[in-house]
Amino acid sequence: MRRSEQLKSASGWRAGVTGAIFALVITASGQSHADTAMRDIELSDVRTRATPKDASTAASYMTITNHGLQGDRLVAIFTPIAETVRIEKTVWRGLTMRMDAVREVDIPAGGQVIFRPGHYQLTLVNITHQLRPNTTVPMELRFEKAGRIEVTSKVVNKLLGN
Repeated sequence: MRRSEQLKSASGWRAGVTGAIFALVITASGQSHADTAMRDIELSDVRTRATPKDASTAASYMTITNHGLQGDRLVAIFTPIAETVRIEKTVWRGLTMRMDAVREVDIPAGGQVIFRPGHYQLTLVNITHQLRPNTTVPMELRFEKAGRIEVTSKVVNKLLGN
């Protein structure tokens, strides 16, 4: 093989490798945006109150932490054990307390939102069965940027650290 043919062959090989690396970088960066958004959201202390035998609703609580540089928004929650799940916030008017439905909850960049009694809660409406302590409730939370995140809520008798 002559020197000029060797150079053409080597430069073609380098171009092919460079193109393959570039394609991998583009693919990885395309996937990493959604993956990073999902990893930015952390769900912790996920729990649901046990219910009496004939209850039609249950309350769930958790902490949602956003480790990302951009805010996100909780927009929906689903569970197979309830007809619907409402996001609610406790509102005080004088000495009267009520739960107002909220369409979505902003999770600030670098911040957290704590769902606990007297603040935010998830209300599971028309539950399919009694929730007994030490069982679990599967849930799917949907975020504007992070997308769908599945979590398992432990059913507890009391909510320690309300």
